[in-house]
Amino acid sequence: IPGLSTPSYVDISDHSGWRHIYLYPVTGGEPIALTSGNCEVTAIYSIDVKRGLIHYQSTERDSTERHIFTVSLDGKTKKPLVDITKEGYYSASFSPGGGYYILSYNGPNLPWQLLRSLGSDTPIRVINDNASLKGNLSAYSLPKISWSKLKHPDGYELNFLEHLPPNFRKGKKYPVLFDIYGGPGSQLTGKTFRRTVDFNAYLGSDPELEYIVVTVDNRGTGYKGRKFRTMVAGQLGKLESEDQVWAAKEYGKRDYVDVGKISIWGSSYGGYLTGKVLELDSGAFSLGIMTAPVTD
Repeated sequence: IPGLSTPSYVDISDHSGWRHIYLYPVTGGEPIALTSGNCEVTAIYSIDVKRGLIHYQSTERDSTERHIFTVSLDGKTKKPLVDITKEGYYSASFSPGGGYYILSYNGPNLPWQLLRSLGSDTPIRVINDNASLKGNLSAYSLPKISWSKLKHPDGYELNFLEHLPPNFRKGKKYPVLFDIYGGPGSQLTGKTFRRTVDFNAYLGSDPELEYIVVTVDNRGTGYKGRKFRTMVAGQLGKLESEDQVWAAKEYGKRDYVDVGKISIWGSSYGGYLTGKVLELDSGAFSLGIMTAPVTD
C-alpha cells in the first residue's frame, strides 16, 4: 500500500479464529487488525489508497447474509454502505478510482442493482429493478421460503433453509427432501433470492408431489469461524453425515412432516455425503440419491 509510514500490504487471515482484514508490515512483525469480531470478511472489493479506505463484504449481521462496509487503513473508522439493520445479501463493484460503485442486492427479496457515488445514499441510477421478473413470477404459485437455525444439544447451530409447498395446509403430513452439499467451507443456505422456477419449486408446487425441500449446512461448512469449519479435518464425511441424520430426526418431530418419507440427495460432495448418510443406516431417511459423487 503506497503512502504508509510503514510499508505494508493487506490480506485476509483467520488466525484469530475468524476471517478478517489485516495490514502486514512488508519487513515482518505483528499485523494490524483492521476488522474484528465473531463474523467473517468474505471479500475485499477495493483498496482506495487516495482516501485511505478499504471496501469489503462481511457476514457481520448473520453468517447467511452479506453486507458491504468501508474501513479506514488505520482501522479506526468503519462505516456500512448498506442498511445493516435489515437482512440482505449484497455485493459491490467499485470504479478504479473508488469514487463510484455498483451495488447489487441479491436477496432474499427481489434483487435490484444501483449505481452510487461514495458518500451518498442517493442512487445516481437504477440499473435494474427487476420489475419484469416480479410480474412474470406472479403467474406462478411458488414455495414459501424461510431461514432459521437448528440448535444442536452439543452447543453449535446449523443454518437451515425450508421450502414449504405453496398450498401448505395444517393437519397434513408432507414428504421431505433434504437437498444438501455440505462440503468444506461451502454454504448452501445463504439468504439469496430463492423465488425461482426450478426443480425444487416443481417438487413443492406439483399437486401430486407437494414435497417440502430443506437444506442444512452441517459442521465443516463456511462463514461460521475456523473452529466450525475445521472440525471435519482428517475425518471428512463423519461429522457432516451425523449432522444431517440428527437434523432429519429433529425435523421429523414437526407435526407436518411424514417421518416415513424423508429422502436426501446431493451432487458432487453432496453426492458423497448422501452416501455417507446412507452408510450410517440410521433409519432417518427412506431414500438417498447420489449425483456425481466424489468417490474412488
